[in-house]
Amino acid sequence: MLTAGFASSLGAEHRENLARNWTLTGAYIAVMLFLVGLIIGGPTNLHCIFRVNCDNHVSRTMYVPFVQEVSCGNVGGCFLGPQLQAWKEELGDRWQFPDEKENMCFPADGFDPEQKLRAPSEALFGLGNAMCLGPNNCFSGKFRVILATLVLAQSGLSILCHKMLLQWHPGSRKHFKTL
Repeated sequence: MLTAGFASSLGAEHRENLARNWTLTGAYIAVMLFLVGLIIGGPTNLHCIFRVNCDNHVSRTMYVPFVQEVSCGNVGGCFLGPQLQAWKEELGDRWQFPDEKENMCFPADGFDPEQKLRAPSEALFGLGNAMCLGPNNCFSGKFRVILATLVLAQSGLSILCHKMLLQWHPGSRKHFKTL
């Protein structure tokens, strides 16, 4: 939607050229950099707010003033990564749903998920912790590069296609001559 809005601001007779509209262009670039940062970095408090490249340790220990007070969702607390399903089968009757207050995010007594599962986060450019501890949804380094490349390529291609469609105009360009 961001790219569609930006591409709709291109061209036409009564719109400012994007080369001169630094506010709009700068805002678009800033938001795209933020989104790419979410893809290639993590786990950090910011990533756990958006639940992208997040792990149990960061989620459990995070505190972001104001965001946690006004959030209607689960910001912080136990991170329920896909690894819990396998542990549920492995632990059998000992398994309990991870809860911060009741069992400190442990799926069973004496079972520390952050010690059991430690994986390199593969965050690029130092944008996050080196390890994902406990249940997580940390992307692999290769997937991060591919996804970031696809997002940027799709955005660039969408803007290019929109600009080319603006150049093709089926009618005469005398819309506002009478005004």
